[in-house]
Amino acid sequence: MLKAFEKIRNFGVFKDYSRPVGLEDFAELNLIYGWNYAGKTTLSRVFRSIEKQAVHQDYVGARFEISTDNGFAITESCSSPALVDTFS
Repeated sequence: MLKAFEKIRNFGVFKDYSRPVGLEDFAELNLIYGWNYAGKTTLSRVFRSIEKQAVHQDYVGARFEISTDNGFAITESCSSPALVDTFS
């Protein structure tokens, strides 16, 4: 199961997002809401990138890292969980 967005860079409104200390992990069910242009569609495009195994065409060069509950991570370069180092 997906645990948290650890990092998102150059992807829509997320220029340099890093997970804040103390932010809770995802639960079994999660609700994402916010004002217009807050990043909801961008997050859906991150999920779509995982599904399609390619970053959305509008965000070439974007990077993301999503941690999973088994200690692995999903990144823009590998859509199936794999061990990865944090990127700089």
